[in-house]
Amino acid sequence: METERFGVMHVNVNGTVHTLAFTHSPDENFIYVIDILQDEYLGPLHQTTRLISSTVAISLLVSALLSWFITKGITAPFQSMIKGMQQVSLGGLNGCSYFRLSPYEK
Repeated sequence: METERFGVMHVNVNGTVHTLAFTHSPDENFIYVIDILQDEYLGPLHQTTRLISSTVAISLLVSALLSWFITKGITAPFQSMIKGMQQVSLGGLNGCSYFRLSPYEK
């Protein structure tokens, strides 16, 4: 610490990590040192990281479910039409199939 002008050090004291930030005084007679527990200033960062990670995970899940429902809603009429066309191609012209163009039609 005495050979460098300023810097940051991480020191383990009895199993607790302390972060020391130091700088020399302008008149070179003193070294100013700030000591803070590493958990004190990294705790909020870890909490924010967990919050962002969980928010991203929930957003991905909700968007996957939403896209699945939208895809099913779009492809359901086509599936019904494909089944009707298969019946017609097998010679089933006696049956009757109803296709709804809109979910609001009855």
